[in-house]
Amino acid sequence: MNNISKKENCVFAILFIGIVCAVFFDVVSLRKTFLKGDYLQQFFPWYEVYASNLKTGHLTFWMKEIQCGFPLFAEGQIGQLYPLNVLFFLLLPFKAAYNYSFIFHFIIGGMATYFFARRKGACLLGGLLSAILISFGSVYSGCFVNISAMKTLVWFPFVLMLYDIYLSTQKKKFILFAGLILGLQCLAGSMQMSLYSAFFYAIYFFYQNHEKGNNPYCAVKDIILVGMIAALVSLPQTVETYILSGFSNRAARTVDFALWNSLSPVALTGTVLPSIGSIFSRGNMIYVGSLSLFFAMIAVWLSKDDRRQRISVIFLAVALFFALGKFNPLYVVALKISGFYSMRAPSRFLYFAVFALAILSGIGFTYFLKNRSCVPNRIIKIFTGLICATVGVIVAARLTLIFFGEKILTLAKDYVSMNIYGKPFHRYDIDVYMAKTEGIYNAIVKNFSFNNFDLWMSICFLIGAVFLVCVGTVYFLRSKKFIGIICLCYVAAELLYFSNFSVGVWPELDDFNSVLPREQKIYQKIKNDADNFRICPFGEFSKMPFWIRPAMNAVYGIDSISIYTPLADSRYFFMMEGLGTVDDSMGIFPADKGALYKKLNMLSELNVKYIVSTMDLSDPSLEFVLKENKIYLYQLKKFVSRYRFRTNVVSGNAPSFDLLVEKETSGLSMLKIFSENGGRLVFAQKCYPGWEVLVDGQKQVPEFSNGVLQGVVLSGGVHNVIFRYRPICFNVFFPISLTIFIVVALLAITGDRKDE
Repeated sequence: MNNISKKENCVFAILFIGIVCAVFFDVVSLRKTFLKGDYLQQFFPWYEVYASNLKTGHLTFWMKEIQCGFPLFAEGQIGQLYPLNVLFFLLLPFKAAYNYSFIFHFIIGGMATYFFARRKGACLLGGLLSAILISFGSVYSGCFVNISAMKTLVWFPFVLMLYDIYLSTQKKKFILFAGLILGLQCLAGSMQMSLYSAFFYAIYFFYQNHEKGNNPYCAVKDIILVGMIAALVSLPQTVETYILSGFSNRAARTVDFALWNSLSPVALTGTVLPSIGSIFSRGNMIYVGSLSLFFAMIAVWLSKDDRRQRISVIFLAVALFFALGKFNPLYVVALKISGFYSMRAPSRFLYFAVFALAILSGIGFTYFLKNRSCVPNRIIKIFTGLICATVGVIVAARLTLIFFGEKILTLAKDYVSMNIYGKPFHRYDIDVYMAKTEGIYNAIVKNFSFNNFDLWMSICFLIGAVFLVCVGTVYFLRSKKFIGIICLCYVAAELLYFSNFSVGVWPELDDFNSVLPREQKIYQKIKNDADNFRICPFGEFSKMPFWIRPAMNAVYGIDSISIYTPLADSRYFFMMEGLGTVDDSMGIFPADKGALYKKLNMLSELNVKYIVSTMDLSDPSLEFVLKENKIYLYQLKKFVSRYRFRTNVVSGNAPSFDLLVEKETSGLSMLKIFSENGGRLVFAQKCYPGWEVLVDGQKQVPEFSNGVLQGVVLSGGVHNVIFRYRPICFNVFFPISLTIFIVVALLAITGDRKDE
């Protein structure tokens, strides 16, 4: 790399890091953090528990505070073995680690995209545009990917670049590094996105070998090598996650599961009208701004002669093909033939579509700056026609709603009642779906109203883009740098406008103190109770205090029967039906008072002592404690201890036994028990593979008790009993994976020195 390029790269790094830090100033300054949605119920509390244990030299294999015990390591989303997570959460205070881990990966993702765009021919400003689009467009800032997916995807451009260098130099260290990075992606927290990345790596390997004139076998060999390294490096995590998924509702995978959250074709309107597209999507949009779309069109035109750009066009087409999911008949047929239903949400393929658009836009922008007069008029006409058609659609949609709105709403309700309500993973009452349908309809009417400011802003941005393309850059602007800066500022304004309709980064920000308990009387009553017990949150989820939601309860040292994770235990899920306490991210059964009253004895057996409810309850088994901020606290009159001994002897007198809990932490309980007669010791912790019990040093496998909990049979006398969780697969595979990682890293670092 020459000195000019190095200077340009330094300029980019300074500019981009400055932009990110300015945009996320509240995050960098620790004034705010990510505390809503999945961050509130998963990432923030899980990371805090993980960080706390990591600083004591332990991974968090088991988390006793949720679902009567849960194998958190196997869940995988926080990436406990991911090296950067280990570094951040081990070395920094939790709040700094949580925020700066996000900022670091956000910057890495943008910089990697910049360098890949430069490798494909983009200039400094073109590379900067690509970095801005991938970072502040509809991927990371739009957040149809969460923080674990982001940590996985930021490494995607690096593997592409490493493979390019490998093909150019034939030095194996680069292909070895590519395998290690894919392995790190598998550990970062999103196995689905790492597998999607591997799929696109395979496409890239085949294409680049074809361009080099190599035999396809070369690509196959490289794919196998990279895949094997990644699989071996991530083996402890993948095996444990696979075991856990077998106990979840995902074990009974169907085609409906695999097609859930497909990209609606109507949501493609978000490519030019984010305010409209956001209505029809879960944040699953392709948005890089209208002006960037024009630059991408230039790059597509250039791909006829510049073969370097064709792979981005292929990525874009393939990603859209898969993202459409159930709206793509070919995809549905292929899915049914293969029977591979393990991955849901085809819309997540959109990352690769937006990545391709970001690269194409950077290339097209570079060409536009250098050769404005050479851009074919037909591209300008197509772009102008697209904008005019969009404005025409807005007018036509508004008129249609005026004259046929009520009929459209009726048809929509009929469709929902016949094709959505009662179908797999749609567990709400019909009234809920009808209300949602009316809500979407009202949002459409509002967004297509000519009194809507956002609609006029959309139209102004579209017209402004046409003006810049057709008039401004030709007649008023002469300096290439000035043109470039104007275009970048325009794109930045479009993306800032887009942030109003994203469902990701900015709406998820909140003050660290926002989760502190406002119900201090209820909180203090629970915290000051010296018994070892669990609570059951019950009622309308939206009204539930943050500090009692899963898994925020763990932050405050409160054990709960509730859980929120895609890998929640299936049997446990249906056992809790009607309580609204278990969410497997595929729909939750609403809370029902009748179901609660029927299951009070079961809750008592699960060591539940208190019910924190948004509803007023009345049952002879419940004792009202207090009410605060419209939240009710009830106590179960038949509270059952977490450890109980049930004798084999039937007599009128209660059998004599003493039980001392010497130690209890997540995944470990040490007890001493004396009993006159033999019986069963029940431990109110979920029974799961990896749990073992030592009775006087003799290892046994705990037996199921009450269908969920674990227990062990004891003879009369004094016994030392230890229940402990030891994930067998981790203990077996971790040494292998660590050895493979070290060996491959050493080979990559030292293997080619003789050739240099």
